[in-house]
Amino acid sequence: ETLKVRIPAGVEDGKSLRLRGKGLPPPGGGPAGDLHIKLQIPDHPRLRRRGKHLDLDVPITVGEAMRGATIRVPTPTGAVSVKVPAGATSGTKLRLKGRGVQASSGKGDLYLILRPTVPSTDDEDVLAAVDVIEAAYEGDVREGLEL
Repeated sequence: ETLKVRIPAGVEDGKSLRLRGKGLPPPGGGPAGDLHIKLQIPDHPRLRRRGKHLDLDVPITVGEAMRGATIRVPTPTGAVSVKVPAGATSGTKLRLKGRGVQASSGKGDLYLILRPTVPSTDDEDVLAAVDVIEAAYEGDVREGLEL
């Protein structure tokens, strides 16, 4: 028998659905039992789920991280413009309220995790600019890093 099953919005991996009366009857006869379906939700290639909240790594340029910028990012409900604060570091989180999983218990949030990326280049002007940036650091950035 083919069954149509309604999957609730926001259901999590490993949850079970019970379909009453759609299982097998007991060996001695009687009414059919229940059918239990265990759901397997595949991982998204870019989004990570935490309950009803989602995380998305967003690459940004070094200039966007240092100066701040307005960038366009995709969300499950459509692309939006987001303001990157000046001085953003790798791992800075920006919250987009209500853009996460649309669950029966309410809407989750989408967290954008900023990931500044460096260009891959041998251009001498770019490397000279890196020297200027390196000179702007005060002290050792790994000072106090211990295990």
